[in-house]
Amino acid sequence: MSNPPSTAKIAGHALHPMLVPFPIAGFVGPLVCDLVGTTDPFWFRASEYLLAAGVVMALLAAAMGLTDFLGDARIPALSIAWAPFLGNRIVVLIEAVSRYRRYSSGAADPTGTSYQWRPCC
Repeated sequence: MSNPPSTAKIAGHALHPMLVPFPIAGFVGPLVCDLVGTTDPFWFRASEYLLAAGVVMALLAAAMGLTDFLGDARIPALSIAWAPFLGNRIVVLIEAVSRYRRYSSGAADPTGTSYQWRPCC
């Protein structure tokens, strides 16, 4: 049995695999920014922008993934397809909460007393 074809395509190329690397970079980047620069406000802002871009791109990738997932009845029938389908939604939710907490804290300067790092969970 061959792999089911992608239903979300542009010029014959599947969109979901093209979009997946962007949220990965948008979610790993803030971790690197938080580890590298704890005293420079640039790193705090960079991590905020990366998180926002990662969440937006993850939503786009999720939409294309959902189109592929529901586009062929063979895919939901595979038990192996459900782990990334549900796991990716959980990761995006965690990152969206992290972005919201950073944004709602109102902290613009991690070096001052107005910024207090709080873990997301």
